[in-house]
Amino acid sequence: MDKKGDKISFLNIYIDSEWKEKLIDIAQQKNISLEKLIASIIGNYLGESLEHEKLEKLTQDYEKLNQRLSVLEAKNLELEKIEAKFHILEKLVENLQYQINPRHIDKGNITHSLDDEDIYDEPDEILTDFLD
Repeated sequence: MDKKGDKISFLNIYIDSEWKEKLIDIAQQKNISLEKLIASIIGNYLGESLEHEKLEKLTQDYEKLNQRLSVLEAKNLELEKIEAKFHILEKLVENLQYQINPRHIDKGNITHSLDDEDIYDEPDEILTDFLD
């Protein structure tokens, strides 16, 4: 079997029918096609195994993924530091706001209570409104 770039050449061979049956049995046991089995046998004979090529590719992929993982872990650590600094800044802003206005007033309640009141009520109406 000859590889040229991405192209694979095919080779027609004639083998004894007894060998062919043995090869078919082995291919079925390994759950691979007869062509892949023969290519693997030839590769082993020539010292080039398809499994070896796959292992090399998997090793390269592993190294790339390991590098990416290292980069992502470093970025995650950096983000955690930024998050901690952000929480500190939030506390500082909260303390400064408290120093400026020590009473915590809920602005939602202020606007709600002003809307309920009628500022044009007469003084005697205000006093008697609660009786109704």
